[in-house]
Amino acid sequence: MSELIVITDDVMRRDEVARWMEVLEAGVERLHVRKPKASREELEELLNEVPLDWRKKIVIHYQPELAEKFELGGLHVSYKDFNPPNGEAGRKGAKTLRTLNIPVSCSVHSWGEAKDIIDSCAYCFISPVFDSISKSGYLASSELKQVPAELRGEKIYALGGIDPANAGEAIHNGYYGVVALGYIWQEDERRGKKVKEILKSINKEKTLV
Repeated sequence: MSELIVITDDVMRRDEVARWMEVLEAGVERLHVRKPKASREELEELLNEVPLDWRKKIVIHYQPELAEKFELGGLHVSYKDFNPPNGEAGRKGAKTLRTLNIPVSCSVHSWGEAKDIIDSCAYCFISPVFDSISKSGYLASSELKQVPAELRGEKIYALGGIDPANAGEAIHNGYYGVVALGYIWQEDERRGKKVKEILKSINKEKTLV
């Protein structure tokens, strides 16, 4: 598993899959497809464009049927979906997620949530670690700056405001890896170069450990 994961932005574009491939070819091992406004049919059209050899690098959000149909690299869900409150429907849904034949990852927002699910999911994102680039006013949580000693070494990725200036810092502070979103997509160019800049920051920190 790479130390860098990229999440797609929300906007659907005509050259969407070409953008995904640019990022993947730059060295990203996992691209999370998150398109909350897209229909299932639109997502199917996009996934049909992804070459078979690259589909294992794609993780889709909230679409288990598509994850299995296209034999993707995984499914990503919220903490609430993965670890729902008491109730028959919630328990049944969570059980289904945990028995899929694909890796399931999860988003959390506290160390308590991370501890609850880290042994059951493939990996998790926690946010906001730094001030968000894509969400105005979504500010860093001081509690998430350092990974607690008991969770170091677990596959916990820092999400929120990741760029080349702080990616290495996140690794230094105990994170397994980082998740980039706003920095990659905020300009309509240089996506591959931006990926390489973040990877360089990560690799530089790792050589100092």
